[in-house]
Amino acid sequence: MRPASENEQPPRPVLKLGGWIAAFGSALLIWALWLGASHFLAWLHWGVWPDYSTGQLWSDIGGRAPQSNWVGIQRALNWWMEVSAGWTLFWFGMGVIFLGGHVMGEQEKEDKENMAKFQERVRERERLKSEAARQHNP
Repeated sequence: MRPASENEQPPRPVLKLGGWIAAFGSALLIWALWLGASHFLAWLHWGVWPDYSTGQLWSDIGGRAPQSNWVGIQRALNWWMEVSAGWTLFWFGMGVIFLGGHVMGEQEKEDKENMAKFQERVRERERLKSEAARQHNP
């Protein structure tokens, strides 16, 4: 292991991939809450819950209806496209947030390992300095 140089700085934690993933998941949750609140207000006003499915949302953002040659998969896709868009956004957002948290945990572990290596290099540099000082001043 190489000793730390005099001007070497300790590694600084930064918002990495895990943070961006969690932020995206949070944005999906906010979208789901906004959609749910707007549907709730429409229900209070007109007494009818707006029917806005995942398929409609998918179409509105430019997606094509998912197709599969496998019957079971196609049935699952059809069911999913009929589910409320708010529920889909909510659960997808939660999953993305948990994924981001997992990635952040792995990155934190790596940052701790890097900090431990840095501290070891600093200790080695100090040891080498004290040895050099002892050799010059017997």
